[in-house]
Amino acid sequence: MIEFTVVANNLELPSGARFTYQPRFPIETGALCLLSIGGLLTIGRYYHDIAGFDWIVQPGLLIQVAGKSIVEIWGQVMPLTVPSGFDRTIGSILLAAVTAIIEICNLSM
Repeated sequence: MIEFTVVANNLELPSGARFTYQPRFPIETGALCLLSIGGLLTIGRYYHDIAGFDWIVQPGLLIQVAGKSIVEIWGQVMPLTVPSGFDRTIGSILLAAVTAIIEICNLSM
């Protein structure tokens, strides 16, 4: 089992958190995934076919999967350790709000 350590400050898991991943396909909508975007390894929540596109959501960032960039989904993230003081509910609330905004925009088109 390969283990990874988060070294960035702008991801859903805090810097210093350790995780592994489990190849699982299809990926459930909203699952936290290990993925590669244009060769850059990162983690984010994956949303399939919302408003006609696939999306990757990271804190403060909404990525539309379109164009020539290659996105590879390796599997679902399985946290091993998370530094104390980390609150997962904040990320869940943000994701629900972003999904609602996308759906509202889709209705108004």
